[in-house]
Amino acid sequence: DSSIRGNSGCNSILGKYATTPKGGIHFLSVKMTLLNCDSAYETNVQESLMSSVRYRRFKGGVLRLYDAQDKATFVLRRN
Repeated sequence: DSSIRGNSGCNSILGKYATTPKGGIHFLSVKMTLLNCDSAYETNVQESLMSSVRYRRFKGGVLRLYDAQDKATFVLRRN
């Protein structure tokens, strides 16, 4: 397992993830700080991470996540 750390624009995100050799990904125990932000957006960020089951890497440190229906759920960029 590896850990994730980031920012949703308002809250900090912390958690762990595991990958499979065929591009599968599972997020485990994702937690967010609870600052006074747009709660609908923040909830959507957490739900998008948790529904992701596959990933693909792109040039420039970009990681795109997909759900079980192969719909892109999230795009992450390394700083």
